[in-house]
Amino acid sequence: MSWSREQCEILIQENQKHPCLYATKSVLYKNRHARQHALEKIEAVLKEVRPSVTINEIKTKFGGLKTNFLNEYKKWNVSRRSGAGDNDDDDSLYKPTIWYFKVMFFLLEHCKVRLAVDSLTEDVETEQEDTERDSQSSEVQEYVVGEDGVLHDAGDENVQSPDMSFQVASPSSSNGFYQPKPKKRKLRQEPVEENLIREASNTLASINQAMKTNQGKNEEDEALAKFIVCKLNQITNEDIRLEVEQEIVECLYRSIKKSRM
Repeated sequence: MSWSREQCEILIQENQKHPCLYATKSVLYKNRHARQHALEKIEAVLKEVRPSVTINEIKTKFGGLKTNFLNEYKKWNVSRRSGAGDNDDDDSLYKPTIWYFKVMFFLLEHCKVRLAVDSLTEDVETEQEDTERDSQSSEVQEYVVGEDGVLHDAGDENVQSPDMSFQVASPSSSNGFYQPKPKKRKLRQEPVEENLIREASNTLASINQAMKTNQGKNEEDEALAKFIVCKLNQITNEDIRLEVEQEIVECLYRSIKKSRM
């Protein structure tokens, strides 16, 4: 069911009361308990006008409103800076298409709008990214280390592996209101993914070689454990780290279950 204007107004007003949900420099922005408590309070208020509302729906809807606002603000600001007009009454000035444009100006002090590129960025992770990460699933691809010590796609039937595999998760495409151009996203992400896969391949190849040279099982386990811990320590965002840890645990359980069949 679509949101009415009244419901959206309440959603925006209630979110504004809780800076921990959008003020990226707030000491409570990274506090999951504080954010959850704030969302529960917003949910309680919204249930009076939207009984079926959920916290996930609240995060998704506010993230969409926020994205629309920032996109419209960027267009409006570009028009204003270009000298199209000095006031809102000037016909040459870009007119925002959303009714809540001025209502959400409180977000601007916490965001940095880049005018030179076709995307919106913030100093640190935005609440919209939290929403996308919470509400969307990930596409998981499995890789194995072959006997040659090289990383291969697990779906390749010609690859023989010493039962060592791992999964690489990549974010699914967003279904939100705004998506960066594919080419720009590709330029930003591919080098990082390639480096991670190459580094993982080299490390796992070293572990595989150690297994072939008949080193003790404890040494092999320790090498793999150190590799995983090292990579986990490089993840500074607590939410992302928890997701990765969960994927590792789930992968281990699936492997154990298969080995017992």
